[in-house]
Amino acid sequence: MLFAELKNIAFDGFSDLNSVQKFILESEVISLNVCLYIGVNGIDGADNFNAFLVNLNWIKNYIREHGIFIESNTVIIDNFDDLDDVFNYLSSVVCRVYGEDWNEITHKLSQYFDWEYSE
Repeated sequence: MLFAELKNIAFDGFSDLNSVQKFILESEVISLNVCLYIGVNGIDGADNFNAFLVNLNWIKNYIREHGIFIESNTVIIDNFDDLDDVFNYLSSVVCRVYGEDWNEITHKLSQYFDWEYSE
């Protein structure tokens, strides 16, 4: 049995974690596109999975403007104060995914995140 592992996370539009943290601390409405590098636990290499991290204020504003919000790769986070907590939460979701092979794992992960090879 193979298990998935979150190997790294990159925040689109930010060069480092300090700039992400500064943005979060200065913003009431937060939306971040992220790339999750996920592979098999204990094996080098990873595929890209994309997610959209938002806070409740972003959801409220979006619904006020559009009336509805439907998106499969969205993670709603109430408290962005600690990026380590965000990474740990995402990691705990990813590490619960397992399968007989990588194909089965990517199919399961695609229920949460957009896989780079999805059609």
